[in-house]
Amino acid sequence: MGCNNSTDANENCQTNSPDVNNQNNPPPQSSKPQKLADLSPARWEMQALNSHNAFRAKHGVPPLVIDAGITFTAQAYAKHLAKNKLFEHSSNRDNLGENLYTMSSSAPLTDQAFGTDATQSWYDEIKSYDFNNPDFSMETGHFTQLVWKSSCSLGVGVGFSDDGKTVVVVAQYGPAGNMMGAFEENVPPPQ
Repeated sequence: MGCNNSTDANENCQTNSPDVNNQNNPPPQSSKPQKLADLSPARWEMQALNSHNAFRAKHGVPPLVIDAGITFTAQAYAKHLAKNKLFEHSSNRDNLGENLYTMSSSAPLTDQAFGTDATQSWYDEIKSYDFNNPDFSMETGHFTQLVWKSSCSLGVGVGFSDDGKTVVVVAQYGPAGNMMGAFEENVPPPQ
């Protein structure tokens, strides 16, 4: 898990990832409806990865790749947040950036594009980002991490509250973005 400093971050990303693109085998059908928490989070991780890379392409930055180690920590943290009804950044990220997303409903949630929805909400912060004065802002930090050029690895976790009415999505990025003094080179405007 890591990237070397290079102009082509994709060539230098080392991952510990299995082939997450092999989604050809559908899960077995059951007569009982499954709880969302029982479904594999890989579906939402792939939604997030595809959405991230579509937005990153608009800015001319290399695509992210899934890192199994980062995914493991993101998934554990998403479950922790959802189970304990918390919404706060993790304190021990070891040079990983992190974006959080939550959604609640008065009724149990149904299967939705949580990975896509989370990524879209983070990217929507572009409306508040000033490319003429590139710097960190609490209003745009999710957006800048999402398109951060030097980040090359992604892990996504999805957790559900016990009652199934709240979802928490955790995206972690390696190496971390939002580094002071590096915004101009890492957050280019859309092309």
